[in-house]
Amino acid sequence: MEQSVRSWPGRPVVRGLRALLLGVTPEIAAMAWPDDAHLTAIDRSEAMIEHVWPGDIAGRRTVRQADWFACDYGSNDIVICDGVFAIMRYPDQYVALVRKIATSLAEGGFFVTRTFLQAVVRETPANVLRDLVDGKIGSVHAFKFRLAMSMQPSAAEGVRHADVFDAAQKGGIDCDTLSARTGWSEIEIDTLRLYRDKDTRLSFPTASEMASVMAEHFETIGESRSDYEMGDRCPVLTYRRR
Repeated sequence: MEQSVRSWPGRPVVRGLRALLLGVTPEIAAMAWPDDAHLTAIDRSEAMIEHVWPGDIAGRRTVRQADWFACDYGSNDIVICDGVFAIMRYPDQYVALVRKIATSLAEGGFFVTRTFLQAVVRETPANVLRDLVDGKIGSVHAFKFRLAMSMQPSAAEGVRHADVFDAAQKGGIDCDTLSARTGWSEIEIDTLRLYRDKDTRLSFPTASEMASVMAEHFETIGESRSDYEMGDRCPVLTYRRR
């Protein structure tokens, strides 16, 4: 993401770079932004702002509490975010958010995001659960997303958080003994416990479905896939406004 921001060719000469962060991802807020950048973050959750946002810095970064679909994004040179589409309804909310982002960007502006894509070769829940038992999954986050992706019938249907939790339980995965089995911290495992009885849904488009959503307003100019766990399914994509 730093490389994408620093490679942007349309840097303003008179004023500083205007950047918008959807969410309060602390790693993005604290990354190596250009010296003249001002970052505004938007998140509707007071708890996330209080506990996750690394803090305002006068003249450098600030946060606003607002709903992404119901607020003004202002005018920006770069919009950036991490994994936000996965918590949205496909395709209507994807389309609505992409339109808002595009409208807020100056001509030639960049949109940079990490997107969680459905695996090219679909897994089965049984395979994911077996890999966990065999010690082949390195983090609870990879486990959650792999299991959710394996259960999703289609991006349009998505998968209910609670159903992911129930599938883990029925597969013999007990959150209370998971730390002893894997070495994961209880704080990390709590992110799986939060799925219990949660009616909201996750969605994971294929690469072609994501490209179709973006095509009206953006062209893809960069794609980076890291070698961390599940990095092949989580590319950082850089788009330029048409």
